[in-house]
Amino acid sequence: MLILWIVFILLSILIFVSGATLSKTADKIAIKTGIGGLWIGALTLPLITSIPEVVVGIRAASIEAVDLAMGNLFGSNMLNLSIIIFIDFFSGKKQLSRSLQQGHILTSGLYIVMVGVALLGMSLEWIPSIGFIGVESIIIALIYISTIRFISRDQKRRNNESLIHENIQEVVHNENDTTTKNNYKVDLKRVSKKDILIFVSSAIVAILASRGLADTGNLIAIETGLKESLFGSIFIAISTTLPEIVIIISAARIGAVDMAVGNILGANLLNIGLIFLVDLFYLQGPLLLSASKTHLISGIITVVMTAILIIGVTYRSQRNIFGIGLDTVFILLMYCVGLINIIVS
Repeated sequence: MLILWIVFILLSILIFVSGATLSKTADKIAIKTGIGGLWIGALTLPLITSIPEVVVGIRAASIEAVDLAMGNLFGSNMLNLSIIIFIDFFSGKKQLSRSLQQGHILTSGLYIVMVGVALLGMSLEWIPSIGFIGVESIIIALIYISTIRFISRDQKRRNNESLIHENIQEVVHNENDTTTKNNYKVDLKRVSKKDILIFVSSAIVAILASRGLADTGNLIAIETGLKESLFGSIFIAISTTLPEIVIIISAARIGAVDMAVGNILGANLLNIGLIFLVDLFYLQGPLLLSASKTHLISGIITVVMTAILIIGVTYRSQRNIFGIGLDTVFILLMYCVGLINIIVS
């Protein structure tokens, strides 16, 4: 048992180091090629930092550890949203919600729609399917594809209106006027071979470590008697979210709060979109139908946490507790409530 925990910790460290390196390199490449800050936050970085979640989810599904996969996805989303309190802490005297762009409301709203479909699928006793894939999973995939288009169009529109320049100073410093006026035309010639080599090698390490993490986590859950949903929602979620935490806090410390929050929301969107991919590798029937009802709690908690963020960005209250926005405090409290419910259930 001790050996399993040591392996689990070592794999988590590998994911942390490789994921952080991967994310920083991806950020550097994105800036060099002329991609905007909100685009990086909402779409590009989440695709990179969610590699551990992707691999763990696929591997867990292939070994029929459904609750380990679902616990990881919803647990990661809860943890991601709780990190907002650190972003608020580093955002300075001004409350975070008053510093964020309105574009995050769109991402948050689309996330709530996607989670709503997932929760509906888990709450039903029967789900129509195409082969062994549930219809709800297909609907989630289609919504995610549409979400990418919505965010892309919204980002370009806001860029043309010059609204993107308000908070992402680090990205703006590295973008020239020609790139801005041409809606982030990509210039791959500016990317060095060293960056590409670091990116690829880090991705390989992250993939291999994540695969091992799923197997080790499943064995620990069996040996300890812990429910897969509990182990996935807490231990696996923390391990796979470490790279995102590094990038989010780093972005917040340099004042790029929009990029930090965009990464959180984008990662959460992607995690729900991964339900379709995980369902592809679960051959026993619709994934959501086989998932434990415990995940309904996690899903609802993330919806409430996201809704609080929307209210904060919309209302922009000046109320705070020791310099931290009241809405941010409520988000953290909801995370604690979610953890308690998962443990008790």
